[in-house]
Amino acid sequence: MLFVFCSHSLMAQHTFSPYTINGIGDISDMSLSNQMGMGEVGIASPSFWHINNVNPALLPYNTLTSFQMGLGAESRTVSSQSQTQKSGTGGLRYMAFAFPIIPSKWTSSFGFLPYSSVNYNVISNDIVAGTTTPVSFNFKGNGGITQAFFSNGLALGKGLTIGVKTSFLFGFVEKETTTFLGNEDFFAPLASGLFEKTDYRGFKLGGGIAYRKKISDKKYFGLGMVFDKASDLNGTSLVRLERKSGSNTSIPGDTLVNNEKEIFSLPSEIGFGFSYEKLNAYTISMDIKRQTWKQFAGLESNSQEFRSALIVGLGMEFIPDYTNVSSYFKRIRYRFGFNYQQVPYVINGNTINDFGINFGWTLPFNTVSGLDLAFKVGQRGTKSDDLIRERYFKFVLGATINDRWFQRSKYY
Repeated sequence: MLFVFCSHSLMAQHTFSPYTINGIGDISDMSLSNQMGMGEVGIASPSFWHINNVNPALLPYNTLTSFQMGLGAESRTVSSQSQTQKSGTGGLRYMAFAFPIIPSKWTSSFGFLPYSSVNYNVISNDIVAGTTTPVSFNFKGNGGITQAFFSNGLALGKGLTIGVKTSFLFGFVEKETTTFLGNEDFFAPLASGLFEKTDYRGFKLGGGIAYRKKISDKKYFGLGMVFDKASDLNGTSLVRLERKSGSNTSIPGDTLVNNEKEIFSLPSEIGFGFSYEKLNAYTISMDIKRQTWKQFAGLESNSQEFRSALIVGLGMEFIPDYTNVSSYFKRIRYRFGFNYQQVPYVINGNTINDFGINFGWTLPFNTVSGLDLAFKVGQRGTKSDDLIRERYFKFVLGATINDRWFQRSKYY
């Protein structure tokens, strides 16, 4: 319980990006480290060794009690037409736990991971209209939304499985705008500021279905579909004026808004997946997802426009020889993949796309457990049309511990 209460502050600033100024920030994917290394796919890829957090219908393949936790870090280079800045962040990425209620028939899972992340610091310079006095605006933001989820997967027989996932979303977004006014003729002794904080709460409901068909000795073909229902985040806002002293200390001023109700609309999402697997040798998977956003997900007065977004992932996992006892490297699970996604927000009529190359591996230990590493190198945005280009490197270090619980030992 203590870990859940602290989880939001641990994961709040996982991504530093000017683009997180939009909406509730960067929307995170549901993949764990093993799925991230394969291009963030998993709609049709069951795993005995890892929890499938993308499609709850594949949970029955986890016949052991599994615990997964991951730490994430990233390095990001942000460039405009005139400036370049580098930054790095890190923190807790996810925590998930799965256990079979009826082995091979019913498996439950719960845990948490970030739903969105807000972390930016942008400076804009201008001239006061009708004067020669310069003015600078400093925009800062932090926070994000965390989701605590509970999933169940059921096997119906003949390779068909279904699943359902419920998520409780909670968190806050803080935004601060500071105005600095002055030149050699006039200088304001105190900078003025506007502080905004919105606390969010909400629920999401989703489900999935999967089918796995044996086509020859140790070879399987898989199909999967997931669906998340559109829902709303209910927010409570506080807006107040502030003054900034020379040491950048905030002096609270008049409260403009207190406990005002807001709603942010989350998208519906539908996804399809395909996989081809040779048992304990290799798996090839492909996912296609579409998020359907409202044109104005928040209040229309904020003029932030959204679009429906397409997400495509392609990945592969292979094990050279999982039974080899003389070579440790032949028992490692290697992963490689690609991921392309359309970012949902529209900036001054411009759309943003993100493309990344993923890779990773699992280092086995203790027979059925492993150390998971995943990497992603990618680029988002462009420097044209006064936009921002981001080149990033993401790294996730995860651990997977599998064991058989709730089973009484018998001695003969």
